Formats: sequence, C-alpha cells, structure tokens
Amino acid sequence: MLNLILAAISFIILIVIPIIALLSLLRKQLTTSETALWAIVILIAPLMGPVAFFMWDGANKSTQ
Repeated sequence: MLNLILAAISFIILIVIPIIALLSLLRKQLTTSETALWAIVILIAPLMGPVAFFMWDGANKSTQ
C-alpha cells in the first residue's frame, strides 16, 4: 500500500507538475528563445525546473 502511495506521489512530482509548468509556459507572452530556454530547464530538471519557473513567474507578476 505504501509503495502505491509513493508511486502516485512520484508520478505527480515527476510527470504532472512539469506538464502543468509547460502548459503555463506556452500561455505566456515570451520570446521564442525565452520559451525554449524555460522548456529545456523544465524538461532537464523536472523537480527544480517547474519550481524555478513558477517562482520566476510569481516574481514577474508582482513587479507588473
């Protein structure tokens, strides 16, 4: 039972959160190079990439 719970948590962390970050990235009005760079970061680092993207996005919203 514990293995199933850990598998579900791992799936969410490694698959779902990066997909949400990529979809959010595609909805942003960024240049092609910025979009490509963030997509690479999110895909290469599926744990820290989305965290960095959402922190960067939140910082941009607060300065606008």
